[in-house]
Formats: sequence, structure tokens, C-alpha cells
Amino acid sequence: MKSLIYTIAGFIAVFSMIGHNVQAQRGGGGGGGFNMSATEMADKQTDLMKDNLTLTEGQLPKIEKINLKYAEKMVTARNNSNGDRTSMRSTMMSILEEKDTELKTVLTSEQYNELVEIRKNARAQRQGRGRGI
Repeated sequence: MKSLIYTIAGFIAVFSMIGHNVQAQRGGGGGGGFNMSATEMADKQTDLMKDNLTLTEGQLPKIEKINLKYAEKMVTARNNSNGDRTSMRSTMMSILEEKDTELKTVLTSEQYNELVEIRKNARAQRQGRGRGI
């Protein structure tokens, strides 16, 4: 259970890092990806996975579909949160659990383990900058 929470927290960290980088490139301030569309979020996640997990040609369209499906759920959760970050976090953690279950059906165990490591590193980098979840 504890490792699942760390995995989910890591995924949230990856989302935030990706969003922060996009905002910086656009010249926008902060926000941690809070204004990213589902398509932007999914594209960034797919690019990250493609660059780091050596996806096969057969895996790539499946990963793109999964990333878009869950990015849309995340954006909906964000938009329906009415500023309640605790509720939104709980909902997003549930969404990420679902996504991980689906990713495990497409990724090899080695690729999934690498994804977990990427999440851990992203979380550590973010915490090192003093940005909590």
C-alpha cells in the first residue's frame, strides 16, 4: 500500500514537473501544469514515456490512448474540484491507480519498474525545490 501511494505521488510529481516546464517555456508563471489541456498533458506524458521506456511500435498507440483517457479524467477532476484540493487529490490518486493498472497490461515489468523510478526521481527533485504535494 505504501509503495502504491509513493507511485501515485510520483506520478503527480511527473505531471507537475511537465506542466511547470511547459509554463516556463510559454513564459507563464507557476501553476504546475494546472492549466494544461488533456491533450497537452497526454502528449507530454507520452513523450516522457517514449523517451525513457523504449516503447515498441505496438505499445506506442496503446500508451497514447491510455494517457489521453486518464488525462481527460484528470482535467475533469480538476475542473470539478471547486478549489477543494484535498478532494481533488483523492480523486486524482484513484484515477492514477486505475491508470497504473491499465499501463501494467501494456508495459513490460522492466518498463513499468523504470516508470516507477522516473516518478521517484521526479518526486525527489520536486521536494528538493521545496514544493510539496
